Amino acid sequence: MEKKPVMCFSKNKGLEEKGFKLSECMWIHYNYLPEWALSRQPLYRVTGLIQASLKTVVGLEYRVLGIEIMGEQLITYSHPSLNPLIREAMEDSSTLKEVNVGSLLKVLFEEMLVDYHDRLALFDSQIEKIVQDIMVGERYSRKLYRIYNAASKNHRGVHDLIYVLSRLSRVYEELSRLRDEAVSLENMYSTTIDRIMQAFSLYYTVIGEKTNRVVTKLTVISAIFLPLTLIAGIYGMNFKYMPELDNPISYPLTLLIMILIAVTELIYFKRRKWL
Repeated sequence: MEKKPVMCFSKNKGLEEKGFKLSECMWIHYNYLPEWALSRQPLYRVTGLIQASLKTVVGLEYRVLGIEIMGEQLITYSHPSLNPLIREAMEDSSTLKEVNVGSLLKVLFEEMLVDYHDRLALFDSQIEKIVQDIMVGERYSRKLYRIYNAASKNHRGVHDLIYVLSRLSRVYEELSRLRDEAVSLENMYSTTIDRIMQAFSLYYTVIGEKTNRVVTKLTVISAIFLPLTLIAGIYGMNFKYMPELDNPISYPLTLLIMILIAVTELIYFKRRKWL
């Protein structure tokens, strides 16, 4: 990726994406990741330089966001897919009464928390609909797995956010409230993942119940035909002396007996509610 700044925020001009001067920028954003960000280990140096990185989620992909603070300047690094988040945070920063690194970080993390909250609400609404559909026999195993995968990744992203907020809140007290909010959000994601697992259990319970019904019906049908097959097998044997064969009413009588057996079994199975 090209190592040129793509966005800048300054006190006087707000968000700029072209023709800005780096010397005027309080917040600069780059579309590449330096090596320290890829190592994902927050560093604190005596010189006042603070570096931190965290995983965030875009779609179903993890993306690393690098944060570097040099005095009163904030520098962020990320894949271009995070540009909409950074742009929105810079635009919201224009309404700040007091602009400093702490307030800029607060706006950035607030935007991330809002995104995570919106995704959580979407997951919850999807789960409610799926559970209702499962109860009427719809098949949703693949969709449930996709939601579980997405929720798990977002849960991991919130966990990373808590870690970074915990570190940065030691320097910027205004981030303490966001850290507590992130912890609460992580618990909400845990609850949602539990609901997804319960939906999986419900799904397999419903599938198992439907399978048991089919097996029961097949067993009942087999039970009905078993005595009929026995009778047919007996009279299908080619013995020379079978007195019933000479009787003119043997054939209709045998059919009548077979019909009575089948009807009796059907009535019995119906009463037992096996059919």
